[in-house]
Amino acid sequence: MDWLFLDSELEAFAGAMPFLPATALALAYIKDYGDSLVGEEIAAHEAMGLKRQSSFSSGRRCVRATQAALELRPQAILRDNRAPIWPTDCVGSISHSNRIAAAVMSK
Repeated sequence: MDWLFLDSELEAFAGAMPFLPATALALAYIKDYGDSLVGEEIAAHEAMGLKRQSSFSSGRRCVRATQAALELRPQAILRDNRAPIWPTDCVGSISHSNRIAAAVMSK
């Protein structure tokens, strides 16, 4: 498993992380990362309020990092009632607190 800490201060979490094959997890601080969005994520982001834009784009930034670590092409992760719709060959999760976003993906 690849653990990707997109902000160096979050590397302290590394010691407690398990090993899982073909899996990547990324953590990042909540900010607006609209430049990390692809495809239909861009329109969804533009329709949101500022706070929601930050949490949405932070989660998707983490997704981009997991896709890269798993050698997958960047692909939009759309949503249904705010739940991510993953490609058929992957599973994953996106979550966030007020300060940190996370995404985990397995192929």
